[in-house]
Amino acid sequence: MKSLVLSALISASCIIALFSCSKKDNTPTPPPPPADSTIHVNYIYLATAVQMQLDSVKQVEVILNEDNGKVLLDTIAAVNTNIIADLKTKAKSFDLTVVRYRPISKAFYLITEKAISPADWTLLPGSDSLVNLPPNVIPAFTPSSVNYTNVPVAQGEPYMFSTYTANTNSGHYSNPGNGSLWIPFQKQSDDDVYLVFPGRALYNFHHMTSTSDVVDLTTMDAAVRIRLPRPAEYPNLDAFLNGFVDSSNLTKNMHLSHYISGIDTIAGADLVYPAKRIFQKYSNNFSVRDATNTFWSNYTNPWSDTVDVNPIFIDDSYYVLSAAANNNFSVSFPKTRPGYYSVDWNSPKFYWALNAPADSTPLHPLDLLTSLKSKMLAGQDLTTMKIIQFSFYYQVDQHKQLVPVKLAPLNGKFVPLPDETPSVSFDRIWP
Repeated sequence: MKSLVLSALISASCIIALFSCSKKDNTPTPPPPPADSTIHVNYIYLATAVQMQLDSVKQVEVILNEDNGKVLLDTIAAVNTNIIADLKTKAKSFDLTVVRYRPISKAFYLITEKAISPADWTLLPGSDSLVNLPPNVIPAFTPSSVNYTNVPVAQGEPYMFSTYTANTNSGHYSNPGNGSLWIPFQKQSDDDVYLVFPGRALYNFHHMTSTSDVVDLTTMDAAVRIRLPRPAEYPNLDAFLNGFVDSSNLTKNMHLSHYISGIDTIAGADLVYPAKRIFQKYSNNFSVRDATNTFWSNYTNPWSDTVDVNPIFIDDSYYVLSAAANNNFSVSFPKTRPGYYSVDWNSPKFYWALNAPADSTPLHPLDLLTSLKSKMLAGQDLTTMKIIQFSFYYQVDQHKQLVPVKLAPLNGKFVPLPDETPSVSFDRIWP
């Protein structure tokens, strides 16, 4: 009987073992590790003769690293020379850093662009030239003058004189006794001159016909006075307005009005400009700041059909700065998030501009800079760096809405006309 039971148990065990061995293994097979891809890069740092001579910039260090800190490329190359390489990597996001030394300031200057696609870049950050920049043709100047008669203002009143040669002359009228105002300047061919008395909102626009024209100011044209709206926390204003008589010729560019808080102001207005349509395009550059010069907002509309009388300024409610230490930087944007932001760091021996996407996790700048193991920075004390500026900006659409701008590569090409898109930026400055 025992042998029958034992036999039955053995048979059952064999059956269970058989079924167990035939059961399929449903454990998923892990995917293979990502294969290396090849990234082809072709970089160049363009430096003009002026930069090479005055700034003594002859070579730069270029460092490309993965977002985990692994350095793929670290080379020192002469300026105006192509850097070509094929790099093997599994990464999808990279940082690009350019290091140069400026003997004139006895300091290193660094720029880092975070989270970029390296193959999209050609012109390296910091370049001061463009690939197809046309030659700088300096027009011929002739010593000239204009003598204004019957000047309708009292002695001591401010005036501003401007020509296409960017020869802007501001002063206070000093009546020599005959009601005239004589202004010498360097005239180019087909030149116009512009005289405005901003406190009176009166101007004269005159086309020069000789090297010593006489202009009667018995009847002057009326200028428009404007006030630029701005938040109450920004009591200080720096505003500059230029006009283009011919929108197809950028040399026909004339300064029309400016306002600098505490230095050069206008009674009853921020700016004045001709009521008549003399200019086809306007360049508007307005900057406001708080009383301590800590918070700034800058609005630019470089190519507008009319004077932009309703600029947008942003304040410190657009961001929350949680940490600003040299190895712990964290910021968030409760309102419209910009495409990227910039943080500038300074030390006795180097200056570093760090640009990062606005959705970046908290940064550890000191660790990042240390991990690069820069050849040019070898032996420098990186721990001495301190934050000096934080900034971000937006483009402004036709409805005055803020539009984020992503960090984009420099295309390195000359654009014959200014960018028509208005923009606004915010800066916080540390002493």
